[in-house]
Amino acid sequence: MKNELRIAICDDEKIMTDVIERELEQLLQVIEVTNYHLDTYHSGMELLQSGKDYHLVFLDIEMPEIDGFSLAEKLNRLKKKPMIIFLTNHRDLAAKGYYVSAFRYLTKPLEMELFQEAVSSSVKKLISFHKIIVKSKGKEMIVDVNEMTHIEADGTGGCYFYIGDKFFNKEESLKYWEKTLPEGMFVKTHKSYLVNLRHIKQINDKKVLCLSSGKEIPLAAREYKKVNNAFHEFIRIQGRG
Repeated sequence: MKNELRIAICDDEKIMTDVIERELEQLLQVIEVTNYHLDTYHSGMELLQSGKDYHLVFLDIEMPEIDGFSLAEKLNRLKKKPMIIFLTNHRDLAAKGYYVSAFRYLTKPLEMELFQEAVSSSVKKLISFHKIIVKSKGKEMIVDVNEMTHIEADGTGGCYFYIGDKFFNKEESLKYWEKTLPEGMFVKTHKSYLVNLRHIKQINDKKVLCLSSGKEIPLAAREYKKVNNAFHEFIRIQGRG
């Protein structure tokens, strides 16, 4: 997942999308989730044709053109399949919802307690991918991936995670973390380094990156174009330039 939590609401009733949008924004504020983007759609085809990918989708089951179950099947075939929370007027459809791996099933009109539980649980599960357990002086601690400046292979098959002026050792390989960390957050600059795009201050030349911490990281010639493009795309999305 990228830094921004991307959420879609898809329901052919505008009144319902308005209610969910209002309640969702209030709840996200309460649980202190501020970095998110929210889109609303009034048909399944509109959502599919947007070409966007989402982490979480609130999906009405009974819609014209394409119903929620059929749409969920298509979303589940995507490379970046979202977490789905179904919405419907009919409680007896709940069992079918779980055949397409729905995270939750909510009936209309919404019961706020159930809605709040569904949102809190889904967001907690999604955001947990941004947390990693490390050991420091024999004690386990949870670190936020956003705070990590870079990861360096330690030469023995493991890695060092750098956070400010501190570093922690992890036994998994650099290749493992390249595949595991949230997509779009880290970029490989060299065979021995992964760098958090958030912490790149500038690309000094085609051989070195300067991080916000002041540390310089080697940039392999073969990785320059990819890193440069990823960095400028990150700046564009974050509105930093």
